[in-house]
Amino acid sequence: MTIDEKSLVNKVLLVITPIYPNQDESVVTGTFVKNQVAELKQHFKKVIIILPVIRAHFTWPSGYIGVELKEKYGKPVINTIRGKAVQ
Repeated sequence: MTIDEKSLVNKVLLVITPIYPNQDESVVTGTFVKNQVAELKQHFKKVIIILPVIRAHFTWPSGYIGVELKEKYGKPVINTIRGKAVQ
């Protein structure tokens, strides 16, 4: 599936993440998220970042909150889940 970049220009992207560098960058966890957001900003009208106070990893609470917002507002959601394959 390809994304029509022109269709995103007037959209707002909400990013929910438990890790993200703070403004003065004295806390530098989540720099990879910051880098992803920097790339995505080029394609959206506005990007909003929410950092829940609960320290968790991707699926909870960020993924759960995203799904709840999707249900409430009828908007699409993308959850990025990273992990390690166990054999």
